[in-house]
Amino acid sequence: ITCSAAISTCKNTGKWDKALQFLGAMVSSSVEPNLITFSTAVSACDNGDRWEKALQLFSFMARSNVEINTLALNATIRAFEKDGEWEKALQLCNVMARW
Repeated sequence: ITCSAAISTCKNTGKWDKALQFLGAMVSSSVEPNLITFSTAVSACDNGDRWEKALQLFSFMARSNVEINTLALNATIRAFEKDGEWEKALQLCNVMARW
């Protein structure tokens, strides 16, 4: 819970890089991030205009067998949108439609 709260604080203060550090620390400590933790970290990347990082997290989330929710999907798509990467957003939507 403490790491999730720290990631949320980072998201709210625009410190996407710190949010990723907390998430990495969780994984390194064998603490499995949950849906909310992942979604918050993806949102932090969205807020920081880091679509590459948002996509990496989204992909890691899928590989970790964490159920993907609309919050994580929308944050990833927003990150694409902010950087003018609408084609990538469309590709992600197509992949999710087949999921």
